Amino acid sequence: MTLTMAPLEPPSPPPSTMNSDQQVNLLELAAASLASTILASRPIRSLATTSRVKTDGSPVTDADGAAQRIICDLLRKVSSKIRIVGEETLQEVESGSKSIDQRFWQGVNPRKRRKGIQEKAKEEEVLFQNIFNELCERRKKVTETMERVSLPEKLLFVEEEVTAHRISVFIDPLDGTSAYMKGNYTCVTTLVGIIVDNCPVFGVIGQPFGGEGIIESEYECAAVYGGTLIGGAFSVGGMELKRSIMWKNVKVPICAKKLDGTVNDDDDVENIDYMKRKAIISKSRAGGVVQKCINALASRGLLHRELIHITGAGYKTMCLLLGTHGESLWFFPKPGTSLWDIAAADALLRVMGGKLSDKFGRDMDYSKEWMDAENMDGIVACSDSALHAECIKLYREEGWDDDTK
Repeated sequence: MTLTMAPLEPPSPPPSTMNSDQQVNLLELAAASLASTILASRPIRSLATTSRVKTDGSPVTDADGAAQRIICDLLRKVSSKIRIVGEETLQEVESGSKSIDQRFWQGVNPRKRRKGIQEKAKEEEVLFQNIFNELCERRKKVTETMERVSLPEKLLFVEEEVTAHRISVFIDPLDGTSAYMKGNYTCVTTLVGIIVDNCPVFGVIGQPFGGEGIIESEYECAAVYGGTLIGGAFSVGGMELKRSIMWKNVKVPICAKKLDGTVNDDDDVENIDYMKRKAIISKSRAGGVVQKCINALASRGLLHRELIHITGAGYKTMCLLLGTHGESLWFFPKPGTSLWDIAAADALLRVMGGKLSDKFGRDMDYSKEWMDAENMDGIVACSDSALHAECIKLYREEGWDDDTK
């Protein structure tokens, strides 16, 4: 594939208003999303963490804008017609781009600058090609396996090429900005989710400063990626995630006891201590309806009563995917997250037996525009779709007051 530079544009209108029949290779788009996440980790690590306040009251730094610019630029090289919805406004992107230009190019003579830009472009091309090859190999192996053995339904998205108007990409270039400003880098992530026909097919969660439980590779940024586009969830340059493998082997931690008191005695299900599974939530949001739900699930033997306090939507998702400390449920039935916070999570959980929805169990609506991207009906994300179903059922039956903090 030949990549050509395209200018950064504001978020595109919803797919229904676009008129483009351009074919887009989804594996190329996925490779661009993963490669750009790795490249975007550089300004996040190098730019100063001085922040300012956006109109919605949330903090932002130049690293946010610079990272989004890098991701959008590489995605646009694959297709200039796809719809991209990034958290940061064009003003923030321009501010971040200016800061990174000043940092790397101020005082450099034009000849050296041109040479430096050419070298970066070559490096980008090599990175893209290496990752594209990795994704193609992942998809090929799953396809070959499906011809020999029975795998979960809907594991693999059939189409490799679709028209541009069917695609949306959601980006959170720097999730966990408040923690980033304080030097708490563990929970800082970059999130990219690819949506086709309102269905997430590929997601990337990058950790610019590295992460616990992720196999290190030759790449400078730790990341997990996956979705139905490649039939699994993996660490970049590394192995398939344990929960992804378990689901393929029909050893998903399905609930032992349902709300009606019946026991699931499926012989194919791995024998797991369900009381070791724990819910995750931000410490400031752990009371009220969240605590009520956790207590109710714990009393039924479906979940441990203890909460794990975690900051940042992306880091919460990373913990759900890895399950290092039994992280299994993110229950937050209130406003406070946006579509760019959860699109990658939605894609990844689908290929490891998990589920993400709003508090009523409905799939997320990714056709919304930037101004309406907040998840007003909250989110319920779980590494086990059966536990997710029990959680939704419990919430509906109890009719808890969402306004309780």
